[in-house]
Amino acid sequence: MAEIKILMLGDIVGEEGVNFVCKHIPEIKKQEDIQFCIVNAENSHQGKGTNDAIVHQLLNAGVNVITGGDHSFDKHLVFPLMEKEKRLLRPFNYPEGVPGFGYGIFDIPNINHKIAVINLRGLTFFHNPILCPFRSAEKLLEEVKTKTNLIFVDFHSEATAEKWSFARFLDGKVSAIAGTHTHVQTADEQILPFGTGYISDVGFCGPYNSVIGMDNETSIQRFLYQIPQKYKLAEGDLRLQGAIFELDTETGLCFSVKRIQIPKLKTSILDF
Repeated sequence: MAEIKILMLGDIVGEEGVNFVCKHIPEIKKQEDIQFCIVNAENSHQGKGTNDAIVHQLLNAGVNVITGGDHSFDKHLVFPLMEKEKRLLRPFNYPEGVPGFGYGIFDIPNINHKIAVINLRGLTFFHNPILCPFRSAEKLLEEVKTKTNLIFVDFHSEATAEKWSFARFLDGKVSAIAGTHTHVQTADEQILPFGTGYISDVGFCGPYNSVIGMDNETSIQRFLYQIPQKYKLAEGDLRLQGAIFELDTETGLCFSVKRIQIPKLKTSILDF
């Protein structure tokens, strides 16, 4: 059995998060023998969207593909780069005509094999309805499967029920599905009955002493007074969260999923 390891990192929040990820990616790839690295960077520039400098910084640090989500289009200055940089993805199920690429088929470095990376966005709890991710994926897979049997999906979605339904729908049809968007790493990593690797959310990379990356006091004020607050990123206590998927290149299926977090989360008063 020929096998490869795919590293998927959750939503990078802010420039501090970007720098932290770039610092650790080379050592993670070396220690874990990673052949391909995917990161979600839709929150990387000031917490919303991304920019050219961050995209180049991540690619130069060893990232192979950058995925996005509902904030992919928040910074219009990145649109020209989205039109030509095929390693920078946005959700495939946006209407035809929006900038960028929703999926790509990429060479795996030093391995005679290709991998498809598909970026999709969910519908539940989002204010702007787009195309159905289920039907969009089903149609796209007809084309992708003629080119490679290794298919990795970043499903950027809010509702766990939607993520689970999507995973059951594609079980056995794709190699792995990594949920993003909630910025909370879930503990449900597993191999589904027909061989697809799955986790509801890989978490996020950025300031952990926060409300999913946002300054604590600012976030509290939003809920206390129910009025808009100026968006402010948290700082410090940086963490990197993600998951490693081991895939069989012969079957295209997954046989191992492992969560990672750097540094490890304190879970007891004894850790302090």
